[in-house]
This record gives sequence, C-alpha cells and structure tokens, in this order.
Amino acid sequence: MFSCEHGNFEGRQWEDLMQLVFKRKFAADGYQCITTSPGDYGLEGFTTLTGKGFQCYCPEKNYSQKEFYEHQRNKINIDLKKLVKNKKELSAILGENKIINWIFVTPVISHNNLLSYIKEKEEEVKGYSLDFIHKDFSISIHDAGYYITEMNDIRYFKGEAISFDLPPPILNDVDIDETQYNGNIKRKSALRLSQLEGSASYERKLRFLEESTTQDFLSHTEFFGKIEKEAPVVYAKLSRVIHEFTEYAARQSNIWTGSAHELTEKLSDSLVETIVNDLGPLITKSTAMTAARHTVARWLAICELDYE
Repeated sequence: MFSCEHGNFEGRQWEDLMQLVFKRKFAADGYQCITTSPGDYGLEGFTTLTGKGFQCYCPEKNYSQKEFYEHQRNKINIDLKKLVKNKKELSAILGENKIINWIFVTPVISHNNLLSYIKEKEEEVKGYSLDFIHKDFSISIHDAGYYITEMNDIRYFKGEAISFDLPPPILNDVDIDETQYNGNIKRKSALRLSQLEGSASYERKLRFLEESTTQDFLSHTEFFGKIEKEAPVVYAKLSRVIHEFTEYAARQSNIWTGSAHELTEKLSDSLVETIVNDLGPLITKSTAMTAARHTVARWLAICELDYE
C-alpha cells in the first residue's frame, strides 16, 4: 500500500483507476486501452489522434526518497525496453499510429533527477528505430495531480469518500532521548494530579501514571507497526485521522482553561470517538481506545500536548 496526499493505492488498483481516468479524459483523442493479457508490453494505452502512450506505476509501499527514485527509474528503464522486446505485437496493435509522447503515470514524482533521466531515455528509444515511434518522440512523467479532477469524479460516482488532506506516517522517528521523555512525562503527570497533591494516595497514583504513560509511549511503535503490517489500508486511514486530531489537540491545549487532567481525558475520549466514527466498522472501539492511549502517551512524551 502506497500513501500520498491523493490517497492510498496498490499497484493493480492504481492501474485500474487510471484506465478509467484515461478513458474519461482522452475519449475525444481516441483513447484505446491495451489489456495486460497475455502480457505487459510497456504500453497500457494510447490515443489514436494525438499519439500519446501511457504506462502506469505505483510502488508497493512508501520508500525513502532515494529508494523511491531508484524504483521509478528502474521501472521506466524496464518498461521502455519492453517496447523493443514486444515490437511485433505493438506494431500489430498500433497499426499506422505512432507514439510521439510516452507518459509515465505515477502517484508522486520522487525526485527531479527523473526529468534529466527521461531525456537520456528519449534518445535511447529513438535509436531503436521502431516503426511505431515518432521521429519527435518524447517522454513525460505525470503524477496524480495531472488527473485529480477525473480521479475525484470517479470516486464520487463510485460512492467513495474523497479526502483532501495529507496522511503523514504515524511512525516517524522521534528525536528525543530517555532523559527528555522521562522528564516530560514526570512533569505532566504531576500537573495532571496536582489537585491530589498532599493526599495519602498522591505518590502512589503519580507513580502509576508515570509508569503507565511511559509504557504506552515506548510500545507506541510496536502497536501501530502491527496495524501497518497486517492491515495497511486501516493503518493509512488511521494515520490520517490521528494526524489531523493531533493538530486539533495542540490548538485545544493553547486555549484550555480547565485542569490538565480534564483536558487529557477530554482529548482521549474525543479521539476514540473520532476513530470509531471515521473507521467503523474497520476498527473496534477497544482498538480505538488502545490507539488513543498510545497516541496520548506520545503527545505527552514528545510535547505535542502541553499544559503550560
């Protein structure tokens, strides 16, 4: 599963969606899809009137920028070589049509180095002397933004929810050492229980709150990592909800006039409710409560939620 600002995609899903997009956007240009049976020829569709050729690619997961660039570059190289390997079949399919612009369609463009790379590949393809390649052949790279209107139209007619926000990963690295997060948790635990200070149970309850918050923070990555591995679609949706709610929590903490404990409990309960409302029936209330518990602990440990 690959996640970006335009949605969450798997390879086949991306290809199927883009076929619907091409048929809608380029119908007047004489768009013709090429099915992948019996094989992928390095061309998934073309326009008979304007000489455009299309090839789609979606990575199987989110990579670092360097890895993503390498995957996209390698995919372009492999697919262009298929034009030579399958020249007999493509000549029969294309007939008198010539491809003047081969377009690599991918959710996100990883690096601007791809633009210089495709210029090198243009000359390479021209050197193949293929009868269906135009003398002015060029290569372009399009990301989802080129087709977002058609994509959202299709989602709307299919009854799918349309998201306009960016789903950043929950499991980004935390640049904080043990001394820092322990100090944050101790200080905020004391603030949450300040109304009990001086009572006979204060020290016991404070110790429990510190230890449980620390444990929830340290097991945060394990919990969300399990969801990402076993249910990537749920993970992607959950990450979007938590990211947006974290922004809401930060705003609330800046204007809150009640006690620290009341704010924490209010935000935790609201997060559970939001997860259940947005992800039900994909996720149970008990799992939503666990997700909220780990998330609140992380907020407190790394100061995404503060009381001062």
